[in-house]
Amino acid sequence: MLQRDGIAKLSARAIAAELDVRMNTVMWHIRTKERLLGLMAESIMGEVDLGNPHGGRREQVAELLRRLRQAMLGHRDGALLVAGTFPVEPNTLAFSERVVTILFEGCPRTSAAFHDRARESVDARRFPGLHSVLEDYLSIDYGERFDFGIDQILSSAPTTKPRPHAGS
Repeated sequence: MLQRDGIAKLSARAIAAELDVRMNTVMWHIRTKERLLGLMAESIMGEVDLGNPHGGRREQVAELLRRLRQAMLGHRDGALLVAGTFPVEPNTLAFSERVVTILFEGCPRTSAAFHDRARESVDARRFPGLHSVLEDYLSIDYGERFDFGIDQILSSAPTTKPRPHAGS
């Protein structure tokens, strides 16, 4: 139905008519249209080959994104479907994990001594919120990470002088 009619005409009623079943039957299986769209997006994400992109971090992530684009282009309204959802499902999470893992390779990390001091100081009863995210907080040296981010932004900035607009 998605291929034939597009996402705009996709509804539980249309699916029920297509399958020649009652709408309640469709709703029992999909629960909500949001869930249906999420499962459809998850299916598209499952088509993305996550294996062995070549090159450095940028090239690898760019290759994964090209593979995602190809998977989305393989379906009518595929990009709209994937961009409009974020299912917490295995294929979507695997893609996200792969991209994040590649991006974090070579990023600055904090020292073991700092980790130990922070773990001793952040008591779960006194600082429950901070304690719940402590491992994430400790995973990156934010000063170095900030500098790393600046370097990434500046290294991707154009190196040629911008052309003046007509009439300037």
